[in-house]
Amino acid sequence: MTDPRRPFRRREWLFPLTLLLVAAGLWWSVLKLSYVVFGSGYGHQLAHAVRAVSIFVLVLLALAVLVRHHPAARRYGLIPDRRSLRHVLAGAAAYVVPMAGIGAVILALGLARVDLSHGVPAAAGQLLTVLVLVLLYEAIPEELIFRGYLFGFLAERWPTWATVATQSLAFCVWGFLIGAARTPDRLLLFFLMSMSVGVIRAVSGSVYTAIGFHMAFQTATQPLLGGHWDALALDDPDLWFTDLALGLGPMLLGPLLVVLIYRSVVRTPPR
Repeated sequence: MTDPRRPFRRREWLFPLTLLLVAAGLWWSVLKLSYVVFGSGYGHQLAHAVRAVSIFVLVLLALAVLVRHHPAARRYGLIPDRRSLRHVLAGAAAYVVPMAGIGAVILALGLARVDLSHGVPAAAGQLLTVLVLVLLYEAIPEELIFRGYLFGFLAERWPTWATVATQSLAFCVWGFLIGAARTPDRLLLFFLMSMSVGVIRAVSGSVYTAIGFHMAFQTATQPLLGGHWDALALDDPDLWFTDLALGLGPMLLGPLLVVLIYRSVVRTPPR
C-alpha cells in the first residue's frame, strides 16, 4: 500500500537511480556491440535476435541479484506465480480488443487497407517471431524495470497519481538514453504509452498485466509500421489506422477495459 507520509530518505533513492542508469548503460552497450558485429540498424533479424536474448538474460540475472540482495523487491510482484499468465492475457486483451474494434471500422470504411503480401502462413510466422522478440527485448525487461521495480518502489512512498506520472517521465528519459526516443513525436509516444501502462499496472496490481499490454502493442505495431517485416503491409495515407487503431484508441480505452476485466473476471486483489 502507498504511504504518502513515509519520510523522504535521500540514501534509499540511490539504489533505484543507480539501477536505472546501469540498466541503460548495459542496454546501450549491447546495442553498440551488436552494431559493431552485425552493422548498424534494426533490420538485421539475427542481430535483433542476439540483442533480444542478451538483454533478456541480463535482466533476469539482475532480477535474481535484486531479489536476493534487496528484500523490498520481493514485495513488488516481480516473481511470476500461478496467476501471472491470467494477468498477461488480461493486459493483452486490453490492447487487442479496442485495436481490433477500431481497426475493423476504419478498414470497413476504406480509410486504410492491410495486405497479406505473402499469404496467411507467412504473416502468422512473422507475427509469432515478432511476439517472441518483443517479449525478450522489450515487454518483459522494460516492464520488470519500470512497472515492476520502479513502480513498486515509488508506490510505497508516493500517491498513485505521482507514481504513474514519475515512472512515465523516467521511461521517456530511458528512451532518450538508449536512443529509442530522440525526437518530440517519439518522446510523446513513449509518454502516452507509459502513462497508459502505468494506469493499467495500478488498476490490476500486477506488472504482468503491463507486460501483456506492452507485448500486444509492440506485436501489432512493429510488423505494420516498422518497415522491417514484409508479410503485412499497411496502406494508411491519412494515418487513421496508425493513430486511432494502433495508438490513441487502445491507450485510452485499455485502462478502462482493465477495470472491467478485473471487476468482473479476474477478481484478484492488488499486491
